[in-house]
Amino acid sequence: MIEGKLTSELMNKLVLNKTGADRPEVLLPPGLGEDSTALDLACEACLLATDPITAAEEGMGELAVHISCNDIAACGAEPVGILLTVLLSPEDSPEKLERIMEEVHQAAKALNVSILGGHTEVTSAVRRTVLSVTAVGKCQKERIVRSSGARPGQQVLLSKKLALEGTAILAAELAEKLRAVLTEEQLQRARDYIKQISIVPEALAAAELGASAMHDITEGGVLGALWELAWASQVGLEIWTEKIPLLEETRIITEFLGIDPLGLIASGSLIIVGDPKLELEKKLTEKGFQVAQIGVVKERSEGLNLITPCGTKPLQPPRRDHLYDAF
Repeated sequence: MIEGKLTSELMNKLVLNKTGADRPEVLLPPGLGEDSTALDLACEACLLATDPITAAEEGMGELAVHISCNDIAACGAEPVGILLTVLLSPEDSPEKLERIMEEVHQAAKALNVSILGGHTEVTSAVRRTVLSVTAVGKCQKERIVRSSGARPGQQVLLSKKLALEGTAILAAELAEKLRAVLTEEQLQRARDYIKQISIVPEALAAAELGASAMHDITEGGVLGALWELAWASQVGLEIWTEKIPLLEETRIITEFLGIDPLGLIASGSLIIVGDPKLELEKKLTEKGFQVAQIGVVKERSEGLNLITPCGTKPLQPPRRDHLYDAF
C-alpha cells in the first residue's frame, strides 16, 4: 500500500464498516472527518487503559481488543468502547488490513464493545504491523477494584490455566519447529487458546463478589503480575508453584523451548485477591469459572516467596518476557 493515511475509499471499505457493537453511551461515532469521539457516562467513573500489540501476527486484531478490555475489567469496570491505532508497513496489503479489522470487529461485538475511532496509517517507520488500543470503561465510583487493594491474610486466586496467550502465540509462530513434539491436533488446540484470553466475565463476577484486588497477567507472566500487585499493595506473598494450573500443551512447548511458563505472557488468566470469608473460589466455581487458589498474601516484611518442590525461592519478575527467548 502507499504510505500515508488511508484513502477515503479504503477507510469506508475496510475500516468504518467494522465498528463493533452499538452502545447508547456513544454520542459521536467514528466517521470520515471525525477526529474525536464522545461518550455519555452520566455519574459513573470513566476508566481508560491502553496497550500495543507488537509480538504477534496471527489473530492480532482479536488480541488487541481483549488485552485492553481486560485491563478495564480487572478494575471491576465494564468495557464500553475502544480507540484503535493501526500502523501498517508499505509491504502490507489491503487484505491484511481487512482481516485485522474483521478480527477487531468480531471481538468487539463479542464483548459488546463499540469501536469509537482511531487512526490508520501506512508508514515505513514500522517493519511489521503495530496495533495500539485504548479501551474505555465504566463502573460505579465506589466499585473500582485496584491492584493496590491486597491485604495480609487474603487468598490469591488464579483464573483459568496459565499462559494461554503465550502458548497460542508460540504455537502459531513456531508451528514447524513444534511439530517435533506436538501432534497437529495439539498444535491446533494450542493456537485456539487465543479464543480464551478475555478475562472480562470472571473479572466482573469477582468484583461483584467483593474482590479486594485484581491484576490481569500480561507481559512478564504470572511472576511479573504478582510482583506488580505486591508492589502496588506493599505486601508480601507466598505462592505455591505446584498449585498453578498449566495446560499440557503449555508444559510441552515450554519444556521443549527451554523457557519458564511462569514468565510467559499470559493474557487469559486473572489474579484475584480476596478475604477467605468471601469464599471467592467456591462462588466463582459455582458460576462456571475455573479458579484455583495459588497462594496467600503476607506481611510485607515476610517478602515475596515461591514455594516449589525444590524449596523456597524469591519471587522476582523476569528480566524480560520469556516469549522473546523462544525466537
